Amino acid sequence: MDLLSKPTALQAFFHITICSQQNKTFQKKIKEASFPLQMEAELLSSFQSLRKTYPSVAVRSSSVAEDLEGASFAGQYETYLNIKTNEEFLQAVKECWSSYFAARVTEYKEEMNENEEEMPLMAVVVQGLIHSDVSGVIFSENPVSGKTNEMMLTASYGLGEAIVSGLVTPDTFIVDKENFSIEKKTLGAKKSCKLFLSKRVSSRSQYRRKWLASFA
Repeated sequence: MDLLSKPTALQAFFHITICSQQNKTFQKKIKEASFPLQMEAELLSSFQSLRKTYPSVAVRSSSVAEDLEGASFAGQYETYLNIKTNEEFLQAVKECWSSYFAARVTEYKEEMNENEEEMPLMAVVVQGLIHSDVSGVIFSENPVSGKTNEMMLTASYGLGEAIVSGLVTPDTFIVDKENFSIEKKTLGAKKSCKLFLSKRVSSRSQYRRKWLASFA
């Protein structure tokens, strides 16, 4: 019996293994590649422009596939925080791009039965980084209920990366689009957060007592 001709776990294992080997090669080539001179000049010009306003930047992914109805690729790709130098910036862009081929992304695509040919490509976004005490993510439509007349806001302590990476269970607010009234709010655990500590970003446990009173 040809086991590899059957849709079995063994076949899936070999498929993922082969894809993983190919993707490691792609990742290595991207990380070690040099930017074309004009592209590098444009990237550094934009980076330096942001640095005039912000002490550092975040290099992160952006894809229309990050929040699908049956799957979420948010947090699957790499994010790099507190980038300050030209060398760090150029490498972070390549590292972020290469994370499209990360093993966990390939495995997640397999779990969600997403065809590679149908998957939108991932872009790299560079944003000025604010040293925030509180941050949030807002959806212009409710991604859980599918209601277009509602917005959903998730919020937690520290940098927003803790929310989008799934590090914390944030507070959740459902807001009516017409009158901006809060229709529902759910208190999240928020047991840790990402904060700036001196020259680096670190995850730290949070004490919530003073925040609980303001939530009610």
